[in-house]
Amino acid sequence: IERNIALEINTSGIGTIMDETMPMYSLVKLYYSLGGRLITLGSDAHSKENIAKGFCEVKRDLKEIGFEKYCYFKKRKRKYIYL
Repeated sequence: IERNIALEINTSGIGTIMDETMPMYSLVKLYYSLGGRLITLGSDAHSKENIAKGFCEVKRDLKEIGFEKYCYFKKRKRKYIYL
């Protein structure tokens, strides 16, 4: 948080035996409670079917936690998408 680095929520665990994001939501909530606001999403898709898998649910849950936006990077510049 102090270094202004975005926390990635990776959805590759959804639909597996683990069936949760990495990090899990309890840690994302802790991150938010400590002042963290920079979130990015990743799916580690190794097939086209898994691109952005679970993003709709994650965005809904982020909004519920209190996040207003998430970010992505284009040419090393941070861009925002509002929830």
